[in-house]
Amino acid sequence: YDILIEKTSNKQKESSNRLIEENGLKVYRNLLFGTVKASLSFEELRENSANFKIEPLCIVSISDTVRDDVMDAIRLFQENDIQVKILSGDSAPAIQAVAREIGWDIKDEELISGARIDEMNDEDFASSVMDKAVFARLKPEHKLRIIKTLKKDKIYTAMIGDGVNDLPAIKESDMGIAMEEGSSITREVADIILLKNKFSLLPQIFDEGNKIVNTVSSIAKLFLTKNFMVIYLTLISLFFLFEFPLTPRRVALINLFSIGLPSFIIALRNANVGKTIRFMDDLISFVFISAIVIVGGAMAGELLAEKMFEISQIEVKMIMMAIMIITMTANYLTIVIRKKEKNNKTYLFYGLLIVVLFVFFALTKTDFILFNFIKTFYEIKPLKPEYWGLVAVISIIGSAILYLLQKLREKMMFKK
Repeated sequence: YDILIEKTSNKQKESSNRLIEENGLKVYRNLLFGTVKASLSFEELRENSANFKIEPLCIVSISDTVRDDVMDAIRLFQENDIQVKILSGDSAPAIQAVAREIGWDIKDEELISGARIDEMNDEDFASSVMDKAVFARLKPEHKLRIIKTLKKDKIYTAMIGDGVNDLPAIKESDMGIAMEEGSSITREVADIILLKNKFSLLPQIFDEGNKIVNTVSSIAKLFLTKNFMVIYLTLISLFFLFEFPLTPRRVALINLFSIGLPSFIIALRNANVGKTIRFMDDLISFVFISAIVIVGGAMAGELLAEKMFEISQIEVKMIMMAIMIITMTANYLTIVIRKKEKNNKTYLFYGLLIVVLFVFFALTKTDFILFNFIKTFYEIKPLKPEYWGLVAVISIIGSAILYLLQKLREKMMFKK
């Protein structure tokens, strides 16, 4: 309507606008139907769009069906500091009316039209893209230009659309999201398709993404803690002329108990959908502290064992390995145990199971061929019962120190 009404006479324009006002039709999508006052073909009309007049016949007003789940998705994004912008070919009043129905009050100063955009220079346009929330009466090239401007400022951009006019912007965005009932070509270029056009799927997608990042973060902490621990032991052995306590097979055993089994549990059961903040800072600071505490506990076990008992070097190394595995299990629990985490009991059970499994192999003297093969392959030597008291005391103290230091670190890093 807004475009074609300019092709009518002044009297017809005045009459049509009055009809729009009196019937409150601005909040709808309005289509003007009429006959062209020229003997031109359709192609000729397209090429000479400024040189013909229209005789109005009627106005057809179309209302949008508002989806009940839209505002839930918008609130989720706003709570996570994700800006939501509306890029539409509709008129500004129609957009505002639909937004009010879902509970989003859009003020006039938050709006800008495609016609106004055409009058702007690049600097003013870039400023408007950042400041405005709603862009009305846009052409496909306007939408594409907005996406390019956001990406130019290193802003990760997702575009949701359903029609061919959204295609360039969806293709250009970092993540394109199409509706299932949208055009087939739009679905082809999109990264995600919302089944049954449900906006309620967006929070689920968002949560799934956070869950994946949190899983990667947790497993990375386990993996790098072991690596840092080996680096620290190597440096201590180099500078203080200590014998390196770990053989390749014992490193493999530590990998199994401190990375392999916990990682499997985390990947299987992780339900943390919280937002990950300062990923690298959190990761490096965590493994730096944990590795120091674990190595410190292992070295303390070696020194105390040599002072308290007449003990062989093989047994000393087993004491160190037992302390490291138990303390690294506490490290795993420090990563996964959180307030209001529904899987806390499961994580705790698996942590205790890992410790019990290791202690079983370190204590058992059975001749069962499978157990003997595992113990021989991983160089697990039996520890006398009197040594386990020392292992338990150092492991408990080390685990408590590790937990307290990590909580203090979190409080300092993420304080508001």
